Amino acid sequence: MRTVEGGLEGRNQRASDFERVSPLQVLGFKGLPLEHFNDKITKVIYNASGYEKEADARIRDFLRFVYTNDPSKDDFSVRLTKRMENLKKSENFREAYATMGIWEMDIRREERKVALAEGMEIGRTQGAEERSVEDAVIAVKEFNIEPKLAAEKMNAPLEKVMERLGLAYTESTNTNMA
Repeated sequence: MRTVEGGLEGRNQRASDFERVSPLQVLGFKGLPLEHFNDKITKVIYNASGYEKEADARIRDFLRFVYTNDPSKDDFSVRLTKRMENLKKSENFREAYATMGIWEMDIRREERKVALAEGMEIGRTQGAEERSVEDAVIAVKEFNIEPKLAAEKMNAPLEKVMERLGLAYTESTNTNMA
């Protein structure tokens, strides 16, 4: 297998050969910043907003296209824009695109429901704990009950009751107040 500058030559390459080459290298771009995430995939990461700083004219024009959506600078961007316009006119593509969008929205909506339910449960748990701590503190202050007993009766964490009372909590506090 012969590797050529910026891509692979030939048609019958093994999949492992492509693991060493990024898609943009196959298109002929050279000198790409590569990031390795130890997952046998090479990812090319660019900040398209910094396209003016790119030395390679082809990459600079492509990044400019990605950032501005204006294909007027190079042939590749013009071809890519024309291909996308043709796809948008395709009924099959539009139907698949719309279906995918609805499917993704359904997934996001369901994820939001689950996250909201989880958040509500966490909020209820924290609220109940906060209320039990408040009740234990009231029992200590108004009825002169030992903090450990008040925390136990109100199902409140003793360390939080002690903290709210401005008292130091230690493990010895927990055992000495029995």
